[in-house]
Amino acid sequence: MWERSTLKVMVDDGEPELRRRILGPEAGEEFPILENFRQEGATDYFGMICGYAIESANEERFGVVFTWTTDRDGGFSDAELDFFREILPALALTLRVSATRRFAQAVAEAYLGRDAARRVLNGEIQRGHVETVSAVLIYSDLCGFTAMGDRMGQHELVELLNDYLACMAEPVEARGGQVLKFMGDGSLATFELSLNGDAEARAETGVAALAAAMDALARVAELNQTRRAAGQPTMALNVALHLGEVAYGNVGSPTRLDFTVIGPAVNEVSRLEGMCDPLERRLLISEAFANAIPEDGPQLLPLGRHGLRSVREPVRLFTVEEIPEA
Repeated sequence: MWERSTLKVMVDDGEPELRRRILGPEAGEEFPILENFRQEGATDYFGMICGYAIESANEERFGVVFTWTTDRDGGFSDAELDFFREILPALALTLRVSATRRFAQAVAEAYLGRDAARRVLNGEIQRGHVETVSAVLIYSDLCGFTAMGDRMGQHELVELLNDYLACMAEPVEARGGQVLKFMGDGSLATFELSLNGDAEARAETGVAALAAAMDALARVAELNQTRRAAGQPTMALNVALHLGEVAYGNVGSPTRLDFTVIGPAVNEVSRLEGMCDPLERRLLISEAFANAIPEDGPQLLPLGRHGLRSVREPVRLFTVEEIPEA
């Protein structure tokens, strides 16, 4: 289809324009697509390729191909073709700006997270520019990844890690949160809360975050079941949920910034996750997070007070009784 297309003539063969009558003695038959247009009543066809301004040798062939048909008797007039030649280069550049913006948005969201990407693209790029936000923090970590890495090839290890990280990230994104960063075999995700939001809104966000954590654990359990059936190694997932105020914004060196969250709450959720193995729990929930869950929400199981490393006072911890078996 490509070899017999009008686009090939313009893109591969270098013809800047292609004009073919669809009806009458000048009708061309070398392109099958013209027969389709003829059956739809078209009389004339015009195509034009508009390359973008060349910024490097690699961009020489990037641009837009425009094609036009008309069903008017006599086809396009010379004035109309001249109008196309005058206006389409400007339209091509406009489309390029739009495409570049969409591309930048997709790249930024993939590497930064949805909200962080929006802020960066809107110009929040000054080093040290942060704001205080209230957020649910989800800290997740895989068990046994380091030891497994010593036994597996790099390609196999990356594929395995991607499968598990997808189990961790997709439930968060599906419920309106964002994964701020992957840290080796772990992740830090956030659900932002309004500092002045009402209790109902905070409760809804808390329930969504807890559902994301439970979904991640269920997906890892399902993945492990599939891998065991195939005789492949598996890993368990530990998850911690916390809620607190954090500084959210640009941190880093003059030449390399990270859009992230910092503050005691971030350290606490990390320490909280570190208690999963000692307490033999896959999910641990802080008291601050538990207080955001409504009375008619998911039932939490109290685990008593426990000391966290580098945290002055013991904290009350909770979990959910029925956790999918990893």
